[in-house]
Parts: sequence; C-alpha cells; structure tokens
Amino acid sequence: MRTTGGDGAPAVAPSLLRAMNQRFVLDWLYRHGPATRPQISRAIGLSQPTVFATLANLEDVGLVRMRGRSEDQTGRPALVYEVDARTSLVAAVDIGRDWMRVMVADLLGTILASNQVRRGTRPLVAAVSQAVAATVDEARAAYEDLTQVVIAAPGAYRAGDSRVRYAAQLPEWRHPHLFEEFVAALGTRVAIENDVNLAALAEHRLGAGQNMDPFVYLHIGAGVGLGLVVHGEVYRGFSGAAGEIGFLPLGRELPSGTRAGRNSGILEQELAAEAIVAQAAGLGLARATTAEKVFELARQGDPRAREVVSHQTEILAALLTSVSAFLDPEFIVVGGGIGQNLDLLGAGLVDRLDDLSPLHPRLVASTLGTEVTVRGAVTHGVELAREAVFAERMGVSSDA
Repeated sequence: MRTTGGDGAPAVAPSLLRAMNQRFVLDWLYRHGPATRPQISRAIGLSQPTVFATLANLEDVGLVRMRGRSEDQTGRPALVYEVDARTSLVAAVDIGRDWMRVMVADLLGTILASNQVRRGTRPLVAAVSQAVAATVDEARAAYEDLTQVVIAAPGAYRAGDSRVRYAAQLPEWRHPHLFEEFVAALGTRVAIENDVNLAALAEHRLGAGQNMDPFVYLHIGAGVGLGLVVHGEVYRGFSGAAGEIGFLPLGRELPSGTRAGRNSGILEQELAAEAIVAQAAGLGLARATTAEKVFELARQGDPRAREVVSHQTEILAALLTSVSAFLDPEFIVVGGGIGQNLDLLGAGLVDRLDDLSPLHPRLVASTLGTEVTVRGAVTHGVELAREAVFAERMGVSSDA
C-alpha cells in the first residue's frame, strides 16, 4: 500500500531518502573534491545534521574518508572529507589491429598506469586479459580491486547474441559469446562499447567538445564512424548501431543493383584508410603503402597524392553536409589517423560546403589524439564503477 503525505503527494520511504542523500553527497564530492561538512551542507542544500549522518554512513563503508582539518583561521578548524578513490579500480582497453592501449584508473578517473601492448598472435580474449593484469600490476594495485573493465569495440555490440556486428576490419570480434569469454577471463564486470562512441564521450567530457549539446565526433581511420552525445549521454539508437555512417551510400556513383557488404559499407570503402591506399595505387603511387604515407607525400607536393586528398575532401564535404542537415551541431570534432589531417583535408572544404548547403559547422581536430578512445573507456568505466560500488557498499539498487 502506498501512503501519502497531508498534501496528497506520495511519501518517500526513509530508506530511499537516505540512499538518495548518500548518493547526492558522494556525487558532489566526486565532482568538487575535498570539502568540510558545512561547505557540503551549504553547497547542496541539506541540513548539517543530515550531511554529518550521511558522511558517517559513507565513511563506515569505505566510500569517503577524513582527510584532515581545514586551515580556516577564523574559528575551530573543521574536518575535511574526500572520496576514497582507491576503493575500486577501472581498466580501459582500446584494441587495434596490431596494438592495444590499456589504462588503469581510480574512481576519480586518475590514470594510475598506462600501457601500449603489441597484439601478437594471441587470441583476442587472452591478449586482453594478460594486458589488463600487467597494467594493474604496474599500477601497484591488487587485481581483486578491479571493479570494471570497459573494452572498446570496432562495431556495434548487441547483448542479445553477445557479439559485435559490423567489425569489418577485425573479424575476430564477430565470434559468438565473446562477452561471456571476456567475463570469464577477466573475472570482473565487463562492458563492451563502440570505440567511436567512447571517443565522442572523451572529447565531450575532457576535450574539445566540453559543454556542447548536441556534440558530434567524426572518426576517420581504419574505419569510419560517428559518435553523438545528446544531453550529456551517448546516443546509441535502437540496436546500438547509431553512428555506423560507413553504410551511407556516399562517395561514388551508384549503379542500379549496388549492394553494401554485411560488415563494410559503401562510404567506408571510399573514405577509410584502405580506400586511400587503393586510390593512391590506382594513380601509380606504389610506395604509398599506408594512408599516413599518402598524406606525407601530399604535404611534400606530390600531385597524385594531392589528387587522392582532393577526392577525400569531396566525399567528406558530402558527409558533413548530410550530418549537418540532420543534427545541426555547432561544430564537429574530427579524429582518427586520417581525421587528424584536417590541415590537408580542410583545404577547399569550406568552399565546397558552401556550394552544397548553407548549413555547415566548424571543424575541429581531436585534442586527445591517439588516446581519445581509451580515455573515453576510462570515463565510461568510472561512471559504471561508481554505480556498482555504491550499490554494493550501501546495499541499495543501482537505480536509487
């Protein structure tokens, strides 16, 4: 039976209210750092007795701790409280074709250890498990303190069949029951998230896209993808495939009957790294064996390399016009191995955008560079770990 107060409003159970206050105070300390009890009370509008009791509860379960006393000279020094950030650890993994980037962080997102590990010939799950264990050890931490691992995947993860779809560049991701294998090998909570979504989250929270809403991140590298952040949250779509722009039918004339591949779309076949190398080879640039080399030759003035870049600029203009018409962002952050070459791709791009549409945002290069995805995985992992640790220590639902 639900009871109500005198004004007809639903009553809030004392246990739920207590959990809400605990979460409110803890989240405030995560965001703002160490503070005294009176400072917290004034900042969040709870009475001092409520704050005192809440901090005592959080201290009892090891989520906060006393740091010392304030240096206020006008009265009696007050106790200063802070989050116990080493209560739990987070590991983040960004897996490339040949290398993995791994970071271990505490609950404040402070990076405790970072590694770049060659993949070698080891199976995917074993390689990730070994790299995470080595990085935790480098952080001089206990593996049992690891609460959450976030793994960046080059496609859309669907929990229903526990596999990653649309990972054209790394087919091993399409192995069924991959999630369960990761959980068994790592022995802790695991989340698999699209790598471009994580990069978008990192740029929105830490990089060039702070305070932007909506925020768009465009990745151009071995694959092509778009990450969208709306109201501070990554937008994933119905099946988790939002942002899989590699399947857009852009980049070339499409004769009747043209069909996209199941894992690699038409745009990706025109704009990603392998496409650039193929275009260069078609123009006789046999020594341009990587996209990086093509851009290097273009900077040196090679006319064939410049022709390839010009073609990429034309495709990029069509893509940006489409994105702008749907989302109308203030600006778009561009990253990835190819996206970092805005100095070349941007040459003539503004004029071409003007030709195609009156709607076009500013373009900004990623500020987090090659670490953008793994930093996003850290950010996401910290959020998940905070939820899990609070629920576990306080004995409440993670929805409280």
